[in-house]
Amino acid sequence: RPTNPDYQCPCCGQTEQAIKATGKFPDRTVWCLDHDHATGLFRGWICNDCNRIAGISKDNVSLLRIIANYIESKGYINGNTNT
Repeated sequence: RPTNPDYQCPCCGQTEQAIKATGKFPDRTVWCLDHDHATGLFRGWICNDCNRIAGISKDNVSLLRIIANYIESKGYINGNTNT
C-alpha cells in the first residue's frame, strides 16, 4: 500500500491525512487494493470510499456515468449550483 504521505487517491484526489481528518478510519489505513474483478489484475491503490463506490456499481462505468449525469442534471453538486 502507499507509504508516501502525499499519495492521492487517483479517483477522488484525497490524501490519507485528508480522509482521516474527517474522522474516518482512525485505526487503519484508508487504502484498498483495487483489482479487475474479471481478471484479478491489480489496478492500483484507491481510498476505501472510492473502492466501495466501484464495488457497489460492480465496476459498471456506464452506470457510474448515468449517475454522474443525473447529479449534474439536477443543478446541485455538493450544495453548490452547477452552472
